[in-house]
Amino acid sequence: MPDNRKAEELVTLIEVDSLARADLLRSVLQGSGIPSYIPDEGFGRAYGGVFGFKIQVRRGDLAKAREVLEDIS
Repeated sequence: MPDNRKAEELVTLIEVDSLARADLLRSVLQGSGIPSYIPDEGFGRAYGGVFGFKIQVRRGDLAKAREVLEDIS
């Protein structure tokens, strides 16, 4: 039986400096069928985003997510 834990592990796809940009990119990814997460969203709101916002995806979706973001850059 294959071990799917690696494919399900969350990895950072990109880090951006504003929550608005992070939300936009998350929406684009989710519109492409790629679940994505902003793990420090609440922390970033509390501190005004001074640390940036990471967008994370499952390791198994990383290559596709990079392609999606490359297409909109």
